[in-house]
Amino acid sequence: MKRPAFQFYPADWRKDPALSACSLAARGLWIELICIAHESERYGHLDINGKPMTPAQLARMVGELPATVAKLLTELEDAGVFSRDEQGCIYSRRMVADERIRNVRSDAGRLGGNPNLVKQKVDGLLKQNEEQNLTPSSSSSSSESAIALSARDPDDPNTPTPEPPTTRAGAVCRRMKAAGLTAVNPAHPKLAALLAAGITDAELEAAAADAAQRGKGFAYALAAAEGQRRDAAVEPLPDRASITVPSRAGPDPALQRLEADRAAWKPPAPEVKAMLAQTAERLKARVA
Repeated sequence: MKRPAFQFYPADWRKDPALSACSLAARGLWIELICIAHESERYGHLDINGKPMTPAQLARMVGELPATVAKLLTELEDAGVFSRDEQGCIYSRRMVADERIRNVRSDAGRLGGNPNLVKQKVDGLLKQNEEQNLTPSSSSSSSESAIALSARDPDDPNTPTPEPPTTRAGAVCRRMKAAGLTAVNPAHPKLAALLAAGITDAELEAAAADAAQRGKGFAYALAAAEGQRRDAAVEPLPDRASITVPSRAGPDPALQRLEADRAAWKPPAPEVKAMLAQTAERLKARVA
């Protein structure tokens, strides 16, 4: 059963640094997307029929141009307002965390509503969310975390949480986030292309650290890493001698002579300049 409403805290919204860094248009789009995520089958996620919603679909739902929505989504993602799961689906970290807490309380209520049991489970869940670096603006939960939580025995707090499956993109994104980025996207197409091209985790981690130091986001880090690999792949200029004298290695003799003549050049003496000026004047008079 879908809930007719959700909790909204104006103080959290206005004080959140990630949202404050965004434009009014981006913040307006985000509140629209939160309302859509509230109606989603996976609460807090922007998906439809099990697939992430595209910018074009979101644009139709909010009544805006796809290009404008795509630009504002990039602004929100660079600021770390929302997250993406392994499939690239946008979700609100705050909404997903609140939903987890509601489910825990509901399970405790079915067990008799023991206040101590409710507090124990909620406190444990909040601690788990804090370890995932939640921010007030939008909650943090990924598909991997949901799998781990559902695998636990709700009646036994000592049941160990199994390790979720990790993809190469997910592992790299964790390292990039640890390097200082506030938001990452394992399903980003440029990340997939870079991994397929053989980029190393260390390269991406270094690019993430540089982006974080500059106050930039995930997209900037990927572009920087791509640019560094492109620059490194450029072949060095060939030896100048191989162009004019293919059989000779080392500097080109002809160019060496030109450089020597340029270094030895000196401006003409004053008397020579005066003589040249007089000659120029006589030539002008003849032409006239």
